[in-house]
Amino acid sequence: MLLRTQTRLVRFGVFEFDPASGDLWKGGRRIRLQNQPRQILKLLVSRPGELVTREELQRQLWPDDTFVDFNNGLNVAIRKIRDALGDETPSPRFVETERAQGYRFIAPVSEEAARPDPENAVARLSAQRAAARAGSERVGVHSVGRPKRHLVFVAFVLTTLAGTSLWLSHTGGSGSASSTPQESSAPISLAVLPFRSAAADGEDLLALGIPDGIITRLSNVRQFRVRPTSAVARYQGHEIDAPDLGRRLGSQYVLVGTIRATSDRVRVSVQLVRTTDGSPVWGDQYDVARDDLLVVEDAVAQQISSALEVQMSAAERERFYRRYTRNGAAYERYLMGRARLRSVTEQGALQAIAEFQAARDLDPNYALAYAGLATAAAQLRIRFASEKEYGVWDARARQEAGRALQLDPDLAEAHVALAAVHRFQEYDWDTVIRESRRALEQNPSLDSPHLYLAVAYFHIGLLDEADLEVNAARELNPENRVEPLEILGAVNLFAGRTADAARHLSQVQNLSDSRIVRYLLGWTLYYKGERQRAEALLESMIDDEGPLPGNARATLAAIRAARGASSEARSLAEGVASERELIHHGAYGLGTVYAQLRDPATAVRWLSQAAKTGFPCYPWYERDPLLDPIRHDSQFADFMRDLRRSWEDARARYATVPGRAGAT
Repeated sequence: MLLRTQTRLVRFGVFEFDPASGDLWKGGRRIRLQNQPRQILKLLVSRPGELVTREELQRQLWPDDTFVDFNNGLNVAIRKIRDALGDETPSPRFVETERAQGYRFIAPVSEEAARPDPENAVARLSAQRAAARAGSERVGVHSVGRPKRHLVFVAFVLTTLAGTSLWLSHTGGSGSASSTPQESSAPISLAVLPFRSAAADGEDLLALGIPDGIITRLSNVRQFRVRPTSAVARYQGHEIDAPDLGRRLGSQYVLVGTIRATSDRVRVSVQLVRTTDGSPVWGDQYDVARDDLLVVEDAVAQQISSALEVQMSAAERERFYRRYTRNGAAYERYLMGRARLRSVTEQGALQAIAEFQAARDLDPNYALAYAGLATAAAQLRIRFASEKEYGVWDARARQEAGRALQLDPDLAEAHVALAAVHRFQEYDWDTVIRESRRALEQNPSLDSPHLYLAVAYFHIGLLDEADLEVNAARELNPENRVEPLEILGAVNLFAGRTADAARHLSQVQNLSDSRIVRYLLGWTLYYKGERQRAEALLESMIDDEGPLPGNARATLAAIRAARGASSEARSLAEGVASERELIHHGAYGLGTVYAQLRDPATAVRWLSQAAKTGFPCYPWYERDPLLDPIRHDSQFADFMRDLRRSWEDARARYATVPGRAGAT
């Protein structure tokens, strides 16, 4: 394809290039290029997706130079092009190097009619308003990536915007729809909502999967504060008022879209809306082959960052423009897997496993597919597996996460999966903290690592830190009420704020029939002085199976020992002690039983087991009145001295509250 340089502009990303004059523009600002970089860029964009060899460049641009001078001049010119475009060799967005062969322009390229000089504001505004009156314009875009692989898709301004979005994207608009450039340090809050679907097989999954991919892409940039998919997934299929929902989510902007799919093509329309007044900021429509869904994610994420004038560091750019696969079919199966996983059901997790496996089979080096497998396996292990299946799904989650991290050590999703496994299996809090922090370093918009950190912190006795992490998760995802309130209930219980703990846990009980909430609430009510209610709630669990009822029976035994029913307490405790699935809270409960029975040696043995297996919460051991009968025992005093040293070490390593040792 030859460009009609006399009358056309070439557009790619946020840039416009005039092949006739060699002028390069970004957001109305001219970027100066010397003659040789201009000529090379002109040649590359005239043949998008094709390899332009070094020999061809030499023939056309350095015909009389020696080979040495040509090599040096070409390398310098390519570097200047990359500098002008903000491109990087390891992960190019525009100019890809074929080692020892040549170069390929890999960004989507479109032609459009040349407009008046952008520096002439009056002429430019007039041209834009003319475009707005025209309604919409269709532009052929030539795909990128590999030679002989040409994608043509239609990109035009949404009819509802009637050209206004084109004007806004170039000028920032006027009046109430004006766009103020964002300071690089000011976070931009954004919610990407599930797309509205127009019925076709599998399309509902893409209606959530594509927004999920866009969320993941935008979350690589710290200037964006993107609501996680878990905060918006519940609105799929519902009629919504986008600006109102955006305000409820605490977001300045909302991306909404519609999707229509056939067996071989997908049409996606998107619109970025300001929540304060509902005014449009940018919009577009994409009609692509199903194998080219990645083009949609790339284009939408890039246009959002351009419309909101986001500044990225070099590392953020590298992550933002990274493609984990070039296989369109693998990408679609990955999106399907992500959407399946959002149902949080056993069937959904198993279906997600199948989708992620298909993506992996299509591209064995697809790191995100392995991370998806790890997440789905961890969910099956944590929520749905039988006792016989625990080990199978636990090993699978570790294996797949390890493979994902081999392919990309900085993949946030793989670190989250590992944190989940260690949270619910060994209760290895050091690993949970390390993996959760690594995930947040790569993707600060995730809410689940904050919750994992909160759980780890309250178990090791860093209660203020736990409180901060829960609040961080709630800020990112205001729609998730159950898990944050459940954790806050535990934090307040162990901090001695029993009224607050009971309030939070009672709220959760109205929202969910969670057994852990019943157990924690029964425990809390006892310390709040409502002992009959506490016993009744714990008694309702004693005939169930599993570790949580074991915890409930241990705590119930302690309560009965405290009111003098020693034989009942001892009988219950002996039954709990023989259980194979006893976890640390159950061991702690047995410690309190034997403290009330004035058996310090047995009490300390069980308390030591609780501390060693995941519950070394020194502030609570120091505070719990059920342990008062043995506080003057020398064995207990030695145990508490060691526990305090362990707690102080944890504070030195992990504390984040200002003024504490080890605070950061």
